[in-house]
Amino acid sequence: MAHYECKYCDRPAGYMGIPITVGSEQICACGAEWEDAKILVDDDEYYDED
Repeated sequence: MAHYECKYCDRPAGYMGIPITVGSEQICACGAEWEDAKILVDDDEYYDED
């Protein structure tokens, strides 16, 4: 599995309403434009399956 998070502040999508909709744009809580800042991260980096 994988999830999107901000490449600048590491906040995951869905965390505290990230991304935030402002007018017609979506931004991260850190202020980065979500479409440019989002990266797909493998969940295995966070969760040990042992």
